[in-house]
This record gives sequence, C-alpha cells and structure tokens, in this order.
Amino acid sequence: MLTCPQCEKQFVRRSRQRGVVEHLLSLFLLFPFRCQLCTQRFLAFSGTIHHVPIREYVRVPIRLPVSYGAVNASEQIRGEGMTLNLSIRGCRLESDPPLKPGAALRLELRTGDREGQIAIQSAVVRSVQDKRAGIEFLEIQKEDEIKLGRLKEKLLSAGAPAAQFTSSVQSGGGEASPA
Repeated sequence: MLTCPQCEKQFVRRSRQRGVVEHLLSLFLLFPFRCQLCTQRFLAFSGTIHHVPIREYVRVPIRLPVSYGAVNASEQIRGEGMTLNLSIRGCRLESDPPLKPGAALRLELRTGDREGQIAIQSAVVRSVQDKRAGIEFLEIQKEDEIKLGRLKEKLLSAGAPAAQFTSSVQSGGGEASPA
C-alpha cells in the first residue's frame, strides 16, 4: 500500500495534476498524491489510471460542537453550530442563523476527548445551503493542525468513510487508490 513519505501513514489520495510536467509523467503512470493527515503532496507510481476526486481531502462524517466569530472585530458575527463533516482543510457547518458566503470566521471545534479544543484562526464560508455552510480553513496553528490530523486519523482508522476512501492492492504496483 502507498504511504506518505513524510508521516508514513497510509491515508493518501490521488491529487489533481498541476502543470505540463505532471501531465507528462502520468503517461508513465507517475501521479500526484496527497496525504489526508499531514497534507504532504508527492508523486508516486500507480499501476492503474483512476478517477481523481473533486475534493482533494476526504471529509469524514462527524458531529462536533463549534463556536465561531468574525475574524474582523468590527463585524458582528458570532454563534454556535455543529460540524456535519470534517477534513484537514475544511468542514460542513450547520448553524442558526445561517452564515453568509464570503464571511471570514475564526472557529473553535470542541472534540470532547483528550484533544480538547481545536482553534482555526481564519476560515471563509465558501458555500451556503439553508442552515449549512461549506467552510474552508485558511489559517491554523501547527499545534492545532496536528490535533486535527490525529482526530482525522482516529476516524479514518475506525473505518469512516468507507465510500470515500479505500486502500486496496493494485495489480500494477500495490498502491492505495481513492474511490
């Protein structure tokens, strides 16, 4: 199975190709991959050509309480919500009242376990549908990013989400493949 060269974990997923060089390398079955835990991007041999996911990072279903506020103190955005899913670079957040696209937020995720709270210094609302907002994390301290990675590793190790991320042996080289 394919492992990340930085953290040596097996939670990797095919990444989109960037530039002419990566497109040419794909002719020789050398593709970009991204670790779902430490975010390292690297090239590796894959014995098969397979679908590249729309999302670069797998979102894991999890409900965590969240407090949020505006990054800019002059804006009056403050509230509580619940994550519906989570990745190393974003989440789906349910809140009442609904958030507005483009809003700059800081978030505090309460994990309820030994990780305690995970602070996101800067995030932006990318999409809104009813009371649900797609959030992209823009700035997170290294310590909190490590906590987030440990939480995601625990969830992925427990088998979630089987439909979005699989590790299987390929006939052409034994690498992991995204679903």
